[in-house]
Amino acid sequence: MRDLPSTKLNKASAELDKAAPKTARTDSKSASVRRAPGLVALLVLALGGAWWFRQHFLTVNRLLPAAPDVAAIDPKLRALGKRSLELQAAIAKSPQDVKKRWALADVYQKLHQPQLAAEQLKAIIALDPKSAEAHVGLANIELAFGRVRQAEAQYRDAARRFPKSADAWQGLATTLYHQRKYLEASEAGREAFRWRPGDANVLYIRGVSSIEMAMQYSNSQRHADILRAAQTGLKQVLGVWPDKGDIFYRLGRAHMGLKEPKSAIKYLRRAKELVPERLDVDRQLIEALSVSGNRPAALKVAEEAVQRHPQSAFSHDLLGQLLPYSGKPDAAERAYEAFKKAAELAPNDPDIRQRFATACMNLQKLDEAQVEYERVVQLDPHLPYPYQQLAKIYRRKGQSERAAQFTRLATGMSFNEQQLRTLETAIESQPRNVPLHLVLADRYRELGWDDLARTEYLLTLRLDAKNKRARAGLAALEKTQSRERTQAQAPSQPVTK
Repeated sequence: MRDLPSTKLNKASAELDKAAPKTARTDSKSASVRRAPGLVALLVLALGGAWWFRQHFLTVNRLLPAAPDVAAIDPKLRALGKRSLELQAAIAKSPQDVKKRWALADVYQKLHQPQLAAEQLKAIIALDPKSAEAHVGLANIELAFGRVRQAEAQYRDAARRFPKSADAWQGLATTLYHQRKYLEASEAGREAFRWRPGDANVLYIRGVSSIEMAMQYSNSQRHADILRAAQTGLKQVLGVWPDKGDIFYRLGRAHMGLKEPKSAIKYLRRAKELVPERLDVDRQLIEALSVSGNRPAALKVAEEAVQRHPQSAFSHDLLGQLLPYSGKPDAAERAYEAFKKAAELAPNDPDIRQRFATACMNLQKLDEAQVEYERVVQLDPHLPYPYQQLAKIYRRKGQSERAAQFTRLATGMSFNEQQLRTLETAIESQPRNVPLHLVLADRYRELGWDDLARTEYLLTLRLDAKNKRARAGLAALEKTQSRERTQAQAPSQPVTK
């Protein structure tokens, strides 16, 4: 991989520092950090490497024949197997030999046996507790198998023990990103860059985390300075990875956050050329084309997306949104079918079901629309639109009392929505107002928007580190999420009559 002059990447990181919310940082002078050996990297390149490794490992182990057959077919594997036996014998004679344990762990990695590599890493830590590489290596293995929360705990422990370890901070940023903790991911990325200046991997992680943090908000321009700084950094990273579609996608996404769809289209079209299989690229490109007024081109992308992803609810949903603008006489019926398919594939998505309900209304399918809007209310009781539509349906059916009831509910929900927008507007002009951040965080939590609530509580703590209400809010979020994880993991109970 080519390296850019570190001064360029350092300048890009400095812009992110200037734009980001201020946080407490440990005072320390610059220090060089030894890069971890190939073992502990485990292909954790930026955000996707560990996930690739996990799938690659599972695929290889599923496809490989029995070990003797593999050894007979592949002389390299036979040599690695022989080397592993030699190292095991040497370690049996000298169990305190850390160097040989590292060598054996590296062989296990090459044999796609990370569990055995983890055993050696644990032994190395027992012999050498100050080995940052071994601590990070264990966390990398957890991440490679998709155990994100366990990996986060391991990386946090490694960062606490070895605060100058760029690998620990980079791994922590990766796990936080995958848990949608974007503000914290960006901050961990800043610490990684602090100890490994000039590293494009780290600047990339920090940049995409910053973009996603801003894009959580309905008015992402509230964080325009962060989006601009992230763009600057990612453009520098393009000098290292000029053909990585994800970087073009992120740049396009940042332009969309800045309400610059025409600029976004340029990057998103390039991303589509490089990663044509990615539905998120199609989705963002369709939005950019639609907003810029080029709905025919957006419809073409949506039709291609359905062909490539026939079992994706989002591809059918995108097509359904664009078909009404096609000008064809059967557009309403085709949109109805597209939304119906999307609702079947994603039955618990309130936005998709709401659009399906609206398609039913457009075709005067009142009974079906009523069922769908009632389902939307169950999935998300805070949206005013389904209450408004249910009031219309009941009125047309002659059920005046029910219509009045839902009209009142719609009015209340609309008031709450407007109140939320007022709060969001106020915080834009008063970004350091702690009470406003707290009120907004509490409101997001009431709405079930946990990601936004967490971000607002954290921003409160950046301004007031001892704020008890913010800490209580974060604890409540964690408790709720822990309960949801437990429920998701619980075996389903048999239905009894």
